[in-house]
Amino acid sequence: MIWFDAHGDFNTPETTSSGFLDGMGLAVAAGLCWKRLALSIPNFSPIAGTNILHVGGRDFDLEERVLFEQAGATVIDADAIEQTSVRDVLIPVMAKFRFNVEEAHLHIDLDVLNPKEAPANEYVTEEGGLSVKQMIEAIGLIKENLKITSATIAAFDPKYDAQGKSLQAGLKLIRKILSSE
Repeated sequence: MIWFDAHGDFNTPETTSSGFLDGMGLAVAAGLCWKRLALSIPNFSPIAGTNILHVGGRDFDLEERVLFEQAGATVIDADAIEQTSVRDVLIPVMAKFRFNVEEAHLHIDLDVLNPKEAPANEYVTEEGGLSVKQMIEAIGLIKENLKITSATIAAFDPKYDAQGKSLQAGLKLIRKILSSE
C-alpha cells in the first residue's frame, strides 16, 4: 500500500483527537481498528505495516507517528522530498519494498499536493506539499519497481478549486498511472 496524503490517516478511535473517521482509513487497512467492520468486507486481510509506505505527509497527529513506527511502516514526509528529491528519497525505499511485494495499491489524496498549485479541499491547513511534477515523478518511480494493481484518487472538493487546478492535477496523475511509460 502506497499512501500519498497530507495527513497520516493512521489514527484509531483511541488516538484521534478529532474523532474524524476519515483519518483512520489506513489504520483500518492495517487492521489496527474497526476490526469487525473491516471483516465485513469480503476477503479482507490486514496489510502488514512493513508493506505500507506513506508519502508526502505534513500534518500528523503525535500518536499517529507512534503507530506508524510501531507498525513498521515507512513514512516519507513532504519535507524530506523537498530537502532532497523524489528520486533520492524513493529509490532506496523502492529497493526495500521490492523484496516484500511485487504489486501495490496506490492511494492519492489530492491534499498531498501544494495548495498553491492545486487547492484540493478544506482540510489542508499547512503550506507546502508536493508539486504535480513531483507526484508524476514518484508515480513513475513506483511503476519502475512495482506493478500498480489498483488506485484511488480522494479528497477533491470542487468548491475549493474554482480554477480547476486540482481537477487537472488529478487527471494528470491518473494518466500517469494508466500510461505504459
